Amino acid sequence: MRTDTIFFVFEDWKRALQALPAVKGAWPSNYPVLLWFKKDGEKLQLTFEVGPFNGDAASERARFVADVRSTLKLEQPKPGGKGNGVIYTRVRTEKVKVGDDPSVEDLVTAMGSLLDRIKAEEIKAAVLAAIPSDLSPQV
Repeated sequence: MRTDTIFFVFEDWKRALQALPAVKGAWPSNYPVLLWFKKDGEKLQLTFEVGPFNGDAASERARFVADVRSTLKLEQPKPGGKGNGVIYTRVRTEKVKVGDDPSVEDLVTAMGSLLDRIKAEEIKAAVLAAIPSDLSPQV
C-alpha cells in the first residue's frame, strides 16, 4: 500500500478494458491502464501509465501503447529508450507545486489543474480507441 498515491481509471474504461485484463501482482489494478496522483515533496503529480497485459500479449501491449501515443500526438520513444518499457510505460506525467502541507482545497484545485494539463479527456478517448474492435464490448 502506498499512502502517497491514489490510483484510478475512468468509468468508461472499466467495461471496455475487461478484454485486456492486467497481470496482478506489482500492478495495483485489474485494468492494464491507470492514472495516478502522487504527492512527492512539494509537488503533486498525475501520471498516465500502461502496465502489464495478461498472458503472452507483448506485441498487443506494444501496439496499444503506440496507438495511444499516436492518438495523443506524442513522440514514439526510441527502441530500448526511456518511456518504452515492455511491462510498465509511463505515457504522460504532469506536475504542479502544492507546498509541503497543502490544504484539502489546494489539493483539489491542483488535481483539477493536473487533469486539465494532462488532457485527461483526450487520454480517455485514446485508450478507448486503442482497444481492438474485435475486443470492444458491444453496447
